[in-house]
Amino acid sequence: MLKIIPDLHGRHWIAAKQTNELRSDSSLSICYLGDIVDSKTLLNVDFIHCYDIIAAQKAEFGDRVICLLGNHEMSYDGFPCSGYRAGMQPHMSIILKDKLYDWKIAHVADGTLITHAGVSRKWLDRHFFEIKNRFPEIKFVGNPDWVYNLAEALNKINKTHLKEMFCEVGYKRGGLRDDAGSPLWCDKSEMVNIGIKQIVGHTPVPEITEIDGVTYTDCLTTTEQFIYVPI
Repeated sequence: MLKIIPDLHGRHWIAAKQTNELRSDSSLSICYLGDIVDSKTLLNVDFIHCYDIIAAQKAEFGDRVICLLGNHEMSYDGFPCSGYRAGMQPHMSIILKDKLYDWKIAHVADGTLITHAGVSRKWLDRHFFEIKNRFPEIKFVGNPDWVYNLAEALNKINKTHLKEMFCEVGYKRGGLRDDAGSPLWCDKSEMVNIGIKQIVGHTPVPEITEIDGVTYTDCLTTTEQFIYVPI
């Protein structure tokens, strides 16, 4: 099973619990949805400790630990957002370049697309032909497994100059887009499903909530509740 860990924002004690779970259950994998950094209450040392725990998990468990980028990680890659802390920049510059984390934009498990904030129909329509032209080897049309190809394309985009498209922000989140933000910024109110199941964080919810095929998991402020997906 794949356990989804939503936006930690420095809650290193939650990350630490996953180490024992990974050791006690060899069939378990973990997917962190990003936004491990930045908080209104916790200190820089808490964020660093959180990343150190996850790095240790990656070193011990390898591909059983998956790290997705959130908008707050991207904030330290040249696209600052609310909550950015200049004092964290030296540490984050190293963390984001550390190959151990193997940072990704998207992951797929059991046919479900997993990203930080979600892929909206409006955002995908805006960039679909650009993505197809940039990666012609990736087949979408007529492919029943196109969700895997979409995840592959998103991860490849993150390694090119086109990654700027992940920093598009909608009005709801203080940005300039009047339709929908990117897979790192899409708010629940902007989501229009693309016809597949998705699991996301980013938008705070009081408990895990499923709406129109999209499961919102960013509930750690109110409850330690997690979702599991078959691998």
